[in-house]
Amino acid sequence: MRLHMVYFGLFLYSAGSFSQETTVNLDDMTLDQIMNMEITTASKTAMSAEDAPGIITVVSKQEIENSGARTLSDVLNRVPGFTSGTSIQNGNHTNFYVRGSFSLNSEDILILKDGRRLNDGLSGGAMAFSPDFAINNIKQIEIIRGPGSALYGANAFVGVINIITEGLDETGLKVNARTGDNHAAYGSIQYRKRINDHFAFGLFVEQGQREFDALPLGDLTFMQIPIDIPGFNIEHRNLQSADRSRHLSTSFRAEIYDFKINFDYENKKNWDNFGLGVPAEPFTDILGNVTDLTDERFRHNRKFDVFRLGVQYEKPLGNNWSVNANANFLDFEDHTSLLIGANFNFSHTNIGEAFGYQQTSNNATNTTLGDVSFEWNPSEKHVTVFGYSYQEDEVEYSPSLSNNVLAMPGHPLYSPSRGYSIGLGPFYEDGTKTLPGTRNVNALYVQHTWAAHERLSLTGGVRGDDYSDFGGTINPRLAAVYSFSERANMKVLYGRAFRAPSFIETNRFVVNAILPTTDLDPEIISTYETQFNLRPTQHLNLVLTGYDYEIKDVIRQVSTRNPDANFEVISVNSGTRKGKGVEFESRFRSERGLDISMSYAYADTQDQVDGVDQPVEGVPKHSLNFSVNVNLLDDHWILNASAYRRWDWTPLPEMNLQIPGLPPVTLVDELALPNYTIVNFHTEYRLLNKNLAVTFDALNIGDKTRLYADQHIFAPRGVPQGKRQFLLGFRWAP
Repeated sequence: MRLHMVYFGLFLYSAGSFSQETTVNLDDMTLDQIMNMEITTASKTAMSAEDAPGIITVVSKQEIENSGARTLSDVLNRVPGFTSGTSIQNGNHTNFYVRGSFSLNSEDILILKDGRRLNDGLSGGAMAFSPDFAINNIKQIEIIRGPGSALYGANAFVGVINIITEGLDETGLKVNARTGDNHAAYGSIQYRKRINDHFAFGLFVEQGQREFDALPLGDLTFMQIPIDIPGFNIEHRNLQSADRSRHLSTSFRAEIYDFKINFDYENKKNWDNFGLGVPAEPFTDILGNVTDLTDERFRHNRKFDVFRLGVQYEKPLGNNWSVNANANFLDFEDHTSLLIGANFNFSHTNIGEAFGYQQTSNNATNTTLGDVSFEWNPSEKHVTVFGYSYQEDEVEYSPSLSNNVLAMPGHPLYSPSRGYSIGLGPFYEDGTKTLPGTRNVNALYVQHTWAAHERLSLTGGVRGDDYSDFGGTINPRLAAVYSFSERANMKVLYGRAFRAPSFIETNRFVVNAILPTTDLDPEIISTYETQFNLRPTQHLNLVLTGYDYEIKDVIRQVSTRNPDANFEVISVNSGTRKGKGVEFESRFRSERGLDISMSYAYADTQDQVDGVDQPVEGVPKHSLNFSVNVNLLDDHWILNASAYRRWDWTPLPEMNLQIPGLPPVTLVDELALPNYTIVNFHTEYRLLNKNLAVTFDALNIGDKTRLYADQHIFAPRGVPQGKRQFLLGFRWAP
């Protein structure tokens, strides 16, 4: 891994970083206590979720354990308006659909870990260059639905996710392990030690893997060209794909007086069939040789390394002031090998068989981050947070591309020693091209909360960001929280946020070069939200949220219409996107260990391009989540069942190809994604004074293969994910 020496100033993200409070046992909490759990993400100062100026969902550690979640995606699928999916835009990675909108790299969501930004510098995405997050050392996850740029800047567009890890005050060892079918294995070990009041440290290691083969994609007719060109009119039946993943996450944290140091290293490898899939039946060439295209050597694969280093300083400055400063360095490297067309079976009878090509690329980026923030509390009624933020993104190299032709016997490039051949040829003139290197961001922000009345609090804030490439943007927020009583309140919110164009979008990938796109503007969203919270009894909580937003200068990938390069695209600002919806949540919690929650979300989004209204492609209009948790035998036995349903997906339009001299060719007809319902079951029995828990999970009991939209011709059926899985394990926390 290439690392660079960087200078760290003193900076902040004060969103609950390194909280040292002992984790509260959810079994001992009432519903009132749960609804008033302390959070920090919404305003960078501690307050209850009900009073915070934002639409907040808090997921505790115990809720994560009770659900049997394996990854962050498993957790977020329980949040109203959220759906996790899969994209192949930068290799196989997780993306999120939020409130009826999504982007290929989840550039419209900001992910924080202990208040520190994790989005990568190349795509700006929340998950494109980050592996499955380790969830066994999480204290809680705070999710904001809606804009957050007034405090956090770019990418806090439709949501902010703050992953808060456990503190270091507790000393001891924790071990977690699960294994099951589909080559599944998940394990973690954590050790924390407090030496004295001035020094503590913690070590954490998590490793996991899964291997889903034969994910069904159904039948496909592809590229119907109106003349007879052998190998291009393709009809396949019983297509299938694969999703195999391995990840390693390590973390070291230390507290030395008022300084907190963190070091994270993550490695992930993924193998799949790039969305298009391969025929389940073996391929037979013109010489009678049989090749199984489901073999692992014909899969797309991707591997990357993520390194993060951070230093934080926080200290009270007298009775009314405190400072929180934070500096971070992030380094991302990945190698991607896209095996495209292994299912095409291109036929050239005069030279044998060539059944596709392989394209390799390498990316390396790093990001330097920092922030210094002050909190001022002149009285009980006033709290002000203000600060300065700095960010530098550098693309070290991207992409380094080459094409490899895969051939069968009889083809001039065939190599008997390999069993198939690889013909190397540079994708660009020199085989490698570096994107324009750096971007610098300077920002100032301020937010003030005023308890104007015992029942009314008002919040106003604004942040200004200045980018070295496209200029400045200013994003305000306003919020009013009114309490009708101790059990009922209302929130009225307005926020403006932005998504900065990524390095991928600001550079035009053409046949023999990469040319900068200098006139690309950021996307701007304006969001209005209203929420009603009601607890009619001490055991029941009801929440109703409505929202309306408009996105201007939407960044889209469009064809350059270059007759010499059919798949050449460029990013442009084009049209607007409007969304509106409602989210309903209910939770019932009895004194006898019964906890039932249900949420429903409806999203209606429309794009307007060149004056024409059309639905946003490939998002679910309806989302339903359900969970029931039962504690039995004085909390020694836990039973949890959960389900989520996604339905009424908006279709993707037909995909066309223009071949010079021929009419437009339909690559694939309109894509309509199937609805699905996923049901999970988790149980555990706690013994030895509840220090040891034996667990069993039955995940995706109905064995549903989910298909997700990807606006990409290589995924005409959608990108598949998921299979039934059984896991047996234990958790030891003395």
